[in-house]
Amino acid sequence: FMHDLWDNDPTSPKLRIDDYIDREDYATFFGCIHSALDNDAEASCEVRFHKPSQDSALSYIYATMRPIAKAGEYVLFYCAIMNITKLRVAEQKERKAIEEFQNIMSDMPGGFCRMRLSPDGLAIPVYVNDGFCRLVGMSHDEVMAKYADNAMWCVHPDDIQIVQAAISDMLAKGEASSSRFR
Repeated sequence: FMHDLWDNDPTSPKLRIDDYIDREDYATFFGCIHSALDNDAEASCEVRFHKPSQDSALSYIYATMRPIAKAGEYVLFYCAIMNITKLRVAEQKERKAIEEFQNIMSDMPGGFCRMRLSPDGLAIPVYVNDGFCRLVGMSHDEVMAKYADNAMWCVHPDDIQIVQAAISDMLAKGEASSSRFR
């Protein structure tokens, strides 16, 4: 299988994909090509590319390919390429911000729990700090298992209306809210 791409002019320099594909993704990219060939079907993969003169500038590429014609040892491929660099960079920034936020919350004295609100009004925990676990006398895994369906289980029955009102107020105003409850 040839890894060189070229035009029909033998005097022009060859364009080697090896010069552009990130070394860690080399096997992924050519594995995708072989999968498309072996199955005579469309195959897709995500790889990182860089310009040889700018090793630090990575681009994230989503490639979908399919063999469309064969002549002897040569194969003509259809390949659709989408640059998803902005998406991947945004995801990396979001993950870093969440990690920094969780580190700050882990160091906070007292309990902290971050929730996701479901459309039916249930509060689902997505993060609890060590202080919260100490307050309820459980490990992280125990807290996440116990309150996985609805975090309201940890609210005293007499205070559920207080919490529900705070959530409703927060959703209506689109602003953060706080409340005291048992």
